[in-house]
Amino acid sequence: MSVHSQQIIRYSLDLIRYFEAENVTSNNLTTILTFTATQDTNISLISCSGEDYAKFQLFIDTTLIATKRSGPERDVEWNFVNPLLISNGSILDIKVTHWHTDALDFEAGMYGF
Repeated sequence: MSVHSQQIIRYSLDLIRYFEAENVTSNNLTTILTFTATQDTNISLISCSGEDYAKFQLFIDTTLIATKRSGPERDVEWNFVNPLLISNGSILDIKVTHWHTDALDFEAGMYGF
């Protein structure tokens, strides 16, 4: 039997990008955050919220990577145990769709190192 030890390294996370999208209309896929990597970037946390329940989608270079729906809380997080590597030149988009009759506000923040 072999035993493997693991070293845990803690990184301080920096806010890489934050954006607020106002007056997002109902039933339309809308970009609320865009990030173009100018160097390889590790993403550890993406946090999204808004004024009502919604579907949040994560795209890298136009390819859908993940989807989360808010509810009963209005916040969602992608907390990457193994950081998500965004390669130099790649584009990350966070998009939202909601179904409330009013135009609503949504926000997203991206943290990493």
